[in-house]
Amino acid sequence: DIPLKNSGVENAEKAAEKVGGHVALPPFKMLELSVGKTDWNDFYKDNGFAKTKSALRDVFQKVVESTKEKQTEIER
Repeated sequence: DIPLKNSGVENAEKAAEKVGGHVALPPFKMLELSVGKTDWNDFYKDNGFAKTKSALRDVFQKVVESTKEKQTEIER
């Protein structure tokens, strides 16, 4: 599968790389992406507050875990 181009994501990734940050993307399925869903607002409109809150927590938890892993590698 060829990923769909998303200039917002590409720019966010470039900015995050420059500052050592992360990009938090909503967990869209390929079908949702193919019909133009692109951001957290789209995810919220389709899924409501509770599911969006849960998805954000999952994404942030992954960021925290990734950051801890990188820190452990640096300390070695």
